[in-house]
Amino acid sequence: MRSILFRGAASCALLAMSLTVAAQQARFEIQGNAATESRKNDAIARAMTEEIGAPAAGKGQVVFFRTSRSPGSAIPVSGDGMAVGELPAGMYFATPALAGTHAYSTADGGGVSVKVRTGQTHYVQVIRNRAGHPKLVRTTATTFQRATQH
Repeated sequence: MRSILFRGAASCALLAMSLTVAAQQARFEIQGNAATESRKNDAIARAMTEEIGAPAAGKGQVVFFRTSRSPGSAIPVSGDGMAVGELPAGMYFATPALAGTHAYSTADGGGVSVKVRTGQTHYVQVIRNRAGHPKLVRTTATTFQRATQH
């Protein structure tokens, strides 16, 4: 009877240890995938900065873009209460900005806050919601690259 209990307890202990090892291995694999994805995104960000140009000295920049499939006419974009540009479908523009948090919006109020860092490029996609109202969405260089590839 004791040997059966001992074998049962030993089996449970081995099972618990193997589950812990499997969970740790999965965690390492996920972290490895995240690191690989991060390096890939960094490489794309560098390539996109080369394509659109680096920010001016002592400033950052915000790139606004729309896909070619985005419906409707050009969408005006404002930054900190001042017009920064109009964005037709399939186009993009970059606007320089001092370091700090800036509020960008469309005429219909679809706003977003962007914390600009010196020397960095930040990306904002201009979309239309289901009701057709413009909306600004912070995004990445990877999304910008996909949206601007022909």
